[in-house]
Amino acid sequence: MKYRNWLLFALFPLLAACEAPPAPVTTSSPAAVADDAGARAVASVIARPAADVRGYFEARDGGLFTQCGETSRRRVASIAEQTQTVLKDAPGARFVAARGVLRGSDEVEIGEIEVTGGDAWNCESRFDQFFYAARGTDAPWTLEVTGAAVTFTDAPGSPPLLLPYRAFEKSGDQWRFEVDNGTGDAFRIALVGQACVDRMTDSVHALTATIVAGDRTYRGCAWRGELEP
Repeated sequence: MKYRNWLLFALFPLLAACEAPPAPVTTSSPAAVADDAGARAVASVIARPAADVRGYFEARDGGLFTQCGETSRRRVASIAEQTQTVLKDAPGARFVAARGVLRGSDEVEIGEIEVTGGDAWNCESRFDQFFYAARGTDAPWTLEVTGAAVTFTDAPGSPPLLLPYRAFEKSGDQWRFEVDNGTGDAFRIALVGQACVDRMTDSVHALTATIVAGDRTYRGCAWRGELEP
């Protein structure tokens, strides 16, 4: 009996060594967690809309607002002074895209305007997939800035000028872009945080645009899209 107990005691370490090792525990490394959090943060910045509220403003009864996708009117709880100045004489329902906050189900706070307009703007107007867009107020040129390219068309039907995107230089309330247009001439964009009235479309925009292409200068209005550079 003593011999058998001694033998078992001697063999115990060998038996323990033969047991299957515990399954590894899979955890995210701190670097992976940080990368994932960073990716989510970048995604949230890119997806942040230029306008938090979009819908139709009515000046009657102290201000009413119908958010796109909703059917009932909200009471305007507060409105930025400059926005109030632009909208105070708005006839009927006028489309508005602006910074703001939807409060509960029946109130809205309207801040700075991105764009407001008559029949040329509505809830179907496109704001997605671009950083900035602009168009002429005295000539029908157009501009669109995305993460892939800067596209400028000086007139309907004209071949567009396509330039690679690079970040705009920001100084105060101005955003500037300058690049060679491929022919040795400079192509410049200047966006200024100054209200711009487009009488051709009966609209007001948050930004004033000036574009210099070679020896020609184009002026118009600009607005921000849903993507943020």
